[in-house]
Amino acid sequence: MINGVRNDNLKLLTISQYIAALLVIIIHSGSLNGNPEWDFFIKNIICRLAVPFFMISTAYLYRQKMMNSESYKKKYFKKQLKTHAFWSIIYLPAGVIYLWQQASQWFVYPVALLVGVVYVGTWYHLWYLPALLFGIWFTDWCLRKFGYKITTVLAVICFIMGSAETYSSYIGDSIFGEVYQMYANIFVTTRNGLFFAFVFVLLGFVLSDFRNSKLFTANLPLKFMLSFIILSQEGWYIFQNPGVDKNFLFGLVPTSLFLVTLVLNSKIKIKFPITMLRDQARYLFFLHPLFLETSRYSIERYTGKGFEGWGLFIITFVLTSIISSVIIIIKNKWSHPKEISYPRQVAIQK
Repeated sequence: MINGVRNDNLKLLTISQYIAALLVIIIHSGSLNGNPEWDFFIKNIICRLAVPFFMISTAYLYRQKMMNSESYKKKYFKKQLKTHAFWSIIYLPAGVIYLWQQASQWFVYPVALLVGVVYVGTWYHLWYLPALLFGIWFTDWCLRKFGYKITTVLAVICFIMGSAETYSSYIGDSIFGEVYQMYANIFVTTRNGLFFAFVFVLLGFVLSDFRNSKLFTANLPLKFMLSFIILSQEGWYIFQNPGVDKNFLFGLVPTSLFLVTLVLNSKIKIKFPITMLRDQARYLFFLHPLFLETSRYSIERYTGKGFEGWGLFIITFVLTSIISSVIIIIKNKWSHPKEISYPRQVAIQK
């Protein structure tokens, strides 16, 4: 139990994070079917909840543990930076191959490496950790410096500015569109710790600090459903005239918040161990592009046709799950080696 949160709720949160990892794989699996409306709804409404859910729940747990231990912050950042460095190295060859395919000049490589490590990731899913870590650090700093009111205003303004990426087709040739284009030419994307992660990390902190307020205890299913309807309506609006991407949907803010809150307030009892599931969720997120891109390339090369959708998702999920399980079993054996038993000495009777 963490500060009054039942162990069953923490287990349910882990299960939800595992599902969220599956939703991330679906996003990366390309077009799912021949119906563009359903494809958009699944990938850009339902699946887009995954990353905000991760960020809010992670920030919530971080805040809870940080308030209980002064040393937790340093340990957490040290561990996550090591994780980011490890996976950045693993995917570095893929990033180098991508630059080579773009016929990039030699001087682009060191710059791209720096930008990849600290900003967009050395591969397309690794933007998450730098964004999350900056979001946690910046939110913590803002709260200590300004308090909740000013920090909330700053987070909302940042998210509105970042949404220029999603609403780029609507702002067009306006002054806002020109400013966004200038920014994108230099920094590529607004999907980062300041414009994207900031607001969701703040929501996790708010949920931790005001856990027992009526906002987070009363009529949660209704609040979630109304938020999801708003999100769906906004998604339909974007579907009519899509921008650069679909990350910055305003409906994601309340919907993901109340989704995490529902999980933390659920009365469901979990009677099975979830330790391996927690590790599986982590590996599903970090490892899936390796198997997804390899499977896509191999099948397209063999068949001469494009390969994406549910088939690609299933193959990626199965391969990643198998390899993840093997890694987890091996790590557990290394971490907890069996004790060597020695035969007892038999006393020599006179």
